[in-house]
Amino acid sequence: MSGILIINKPAGLTSHDVIDILRQVSGVRRIGHTGTLDPMATGVLVTCLEQATRIIEFIPDDKEYQAVLQLGTTSDTLDRTGKILSHQPVNHISELQIKTEVAELIGSLKQVPPMFSAIKIKGRRLYELARAGQSIPRPARTVEIYDLKITAINLPFVHLKIHCSSGTYIRSLAETVGEKLGCGALLFDLTRTRVGPFGLEQSIQLPQLNSLITLKKLLKPMETGINHLPTITVSPNDAQKIKNGQSLKQNTTRPFPNHYVRIYTNDANLLAIGKVHYSPNNECFLKPVKVLTVINDVSR
Repeated sequence: MSGILIINKPAGLTSHDVIDILRQVSGVRRIGHTGTLDPMATGVLVTCLEQATRIIEFIPDDKEYQAVLQLGTTSDTLDRTGKILSHQPVNHISELQIKTEVAELIGSLKQVPPMFSAIKIKGRRLYELARAGQSIPRPARTVEIYDLKITAINLPFVHLKIHCSSGTYIRSLAETVGEKLGCGALLFDLTRTRVGPFGLEQSIQLPQLNSLITLKKLLKPMETGINHLPTITVSPNDAQKIKNGQSLKQNTTRPFPNHYVRIYTNDANLLAIGKVHYSPNNECFLKPVKVLTVINDVSR
């Protein structure tokens, strides 16, 4: 039972809680996802079962969010679930100030991961150290804010629509906005509306997974996560070579949009993900990167 399942994660559950529920319903142990959501947050959680876990790295992972910031209040977790650290008035802050500071965040941005996060440093989860009252230096990471729009301002709340790269902490973004405005801020509410090609409109609620039969019907073929990759079809003889990990010389010099491709058998079954490269004399070679064994129809 391989495929992709788009969950609308409810508030109060961790991403790992959702995986545990899927394991209980499906009986499948090998389940992964394309990026965690904080327990407070809701929205798109892309989960991959069995063979589909092998393509996670190839699924586009840019993300879109709807966020609500609360200006004038800070907490140790950078969101409303944490211990409140400060309160400041915000009535003196104008809409123009807010719009100006928010607009300046579009582009490359350095972020220090919050202490209350699941990142491991020297084998320890940061949130474990934070709960023990410890704070350690964390290297800053570069993230991309592709688009950032204010959809409403009703002080102390600011509503944002965000399109960003994987690895962006929206809690840290809220903190940055508060620092730029000089009043502090925290993340009050967060919904992830899209991950790569998968939007909230494609997601399902956990109560819908009331049986194994239903889960199978709701599974999407794993190809839905990699449809952005170009395709190459190979003969039965070449398919066997791909299964054996051999590179194939291609009788073509046509360029590809990127270096990775989907490799299909001539009966339209997804065989592998390969990487295209060219020799110095412009000969094209296809090297298998991930050999897959399931067929397109996840219901079989």
